[in-house]
Amino acid sequence: MEGQERLDRWMRESVVDIVRSLREASLLVQVYAGSASRSSEKKVVVDLEAVKERWESGESPLPEGVIFVEELEGDASLSHGFLAPSASLISSNPNILSSPKFPFTRPSLSFPSSSISLSKPLRTSSFSLNRSSLFLNTCLVRASRELPLVGNTAPDFEAEAVFDQEFVKVKLSKYIGKKYVVLFFYPLDFTFVCPTEITAFSDRHAEFEELNTEILGVSVDSVFSHLAWVQTNRKSGGLGDLKYPLISDITKSISKSYGVLIPDQGIALRGLFIIDKQGVIQHSTINNLAIGRSVDETKRTLQALQYVQDNPDEVCPAGWTPGEKSMKPDPKLSKEYFGAV
Repeated sequence: MEGQERLDRWMRESVVDIVRSLREASLLVQVYAGSASRSSEKKVVVDLEAVKERWESGESPLPEGVIFVEELEGDASLSHGFLAPSASLISSNPNILSSPKFPFTRPSLSFPSSSISLSKPLRTSSFSLNRSSLFLNTCLVRASRELPLVGNTAPDFEAEAVFDQEFVKVKLSKYIGKKYVVLFFYPLDFTFVCPTEITAFSDRHAEFEELNTEILGVSVDSVFSHLAWVQTNRKSGGLGDLKYPLISDITKSISKSYGVLIPDQGIALRGLFIIDKQGVIQHSTINNLAIGRSVDETKRTLQALQYVQDNPDEVCPAGWTPGEKSMKPDPKLSKEYFGAV
């Protein structure tokens, strides 16, 4: 019994480590249940080149990501499953199955027998292990890497907003070819940190105008809530008149598309995105709810972005501000910068 308990404990700890790695990663992992015959008909499409490299170097086996469980062929529940290295990974690294991290051919993962909603993110707490399920092979794991937001086209949207105490429509793509955009999300109206950020951006709106940049604020509140907040005096916790629109994401679709929505709370983290005139996200930062953002740093980053776009053969070192020395991205030419600092 003692040996079995050690085995169970090892399996539980291993699975938790793997799940934690997955939850922290930029992977979309889909876990499907089914019979062995059904699973064998499905194609495993896990691209694990990066995983192999990490494994061989002794790092955590998977890059950082979030697990999702989605429906396959009308399945309504998921009762059992396992996580295992793909065939391509095994063929390219045959010693993987004798690794201390995977000493068994089929390290298995058992889910609670009660039905799990396939439309919701899978939580670490949903996992349990038992002896009878250690070697189940009735599940397919499929993963595909999602594109990062930075460096790719910003998700477009059209939504109602409040500006100049009126209801207006804002469409992100209308700025393409015309202006840079600072798009920032905040959790809720009539809160505490939020008004300090919103008013700080408004008070310095002219500085961003000089940089040909529009500011857009977004929360999941309705336009009626936005309007009431704008009509509330700052000394009473309100915003007063703002120099830019506050967008209503009442459907939460914008927050979700930018990866800042907290699903179980229905509000957005403090995400901020700088989008260039081509509609490409060039910078993003996400703070947790209690941490406000810096207008100074947002402006500095925007200026650095504009500088490197105007001077494509140069890059900006840490803390760069306009007027300071930039750097040539070349092993030899960069020495000019390093020799001067």
